[in-house]
Amino acid sequence: MHYVIGDLQGCYDELRRLLDKLSFNDSTDRITFTGDLVNRGPKSKAALKFVVENRHCMDTVLGNHDLHFLSMYCGVRQLGSKDTLQALLDDDGVEALVSWLRQQPFCIEAESRFLISHAGLYPLWTPQEALLYSNELSDVLQSQAWCAFLEQMYGNTPDSWNPRDTNNPRRRFLINAFTRMRFIDNRGRLDFKHKGDSIIEKNNGLIPWYDHPAPANNTHIILFGHWSAIGAKKRDTSISLDGGCVWGGELCAVNLHNLRLTCIRGSLY
Repeated sequence: MHYVIGDLQGCYDELRRLLDKLSFNDSTDRITFTGDLVNRGPKSKAALKFVVENRHCMDTVLGNHDLHFLSMYCGVRQLGSKDTLQALLDDDGVEALVSWLRQQPFCIEAESRFLISHAGLYPLWTPQEALLYSNELSDVLQSQAWCAFLEQMYGNTPDSWNPRDTNNPRRRFLINAFTRMRFIDNRGRLDFKHKGDSIIEKNNGLIPWYDHPAPANNTHIILFGHWSAIGAKKRDTSISLDGGCVWGGELCAVNLHNLRLTCIRGSLY
């Protein structure tokens, strides 16, 4: 079986309980995470080490907290008051963990009809375009210039997609679309101010990216995390999987063969 699991965020104990509930077999089954393996929760080091040790059957797309961890490793950002990454940064094996994380993509196609990305699929892109843009970012993240790349990724502009953009503006938009997107306006501009429930924010002239009236995607179901306020939910063309485990919600997995959701309750950290 191939399972996709929502934002882990250092909730290692809950992951082990979820795997037990799934009767996960590391010889025959596979797991893809929707990103944000680390931060906010109590056991980022244990969580990331476990995934890397099981890389023969586990992979992930990159989330904004994963990139934040890489930025702190580079010295681009300092540890914030809400970060729970010190033990991971201090670990003797952190270099190998960082190396593995840098090899992970921003989106993954699975079973020919699913696309997995941390924040979802920007609605003006086809899945094929998203995979190309993911490769474009990965090439830079895996290069010797990767720390300089991360230093330039922070910021909310540009908020509109322009395929003619180059270098830092282009890469910043790509990263934001893959890892931070929630709401857009009717012109496809990204909004980073609003993070709440999708119904409430429609009053502000915003729509969830997955409700765009004319999406370029008509072939794939999009699996994503990042948006704990909307919880784990199946829709016709998308499945959200961030159940807010780190906030006392749920850690959720979807079985790609039958789309069955399996969740376990987390602790309030």
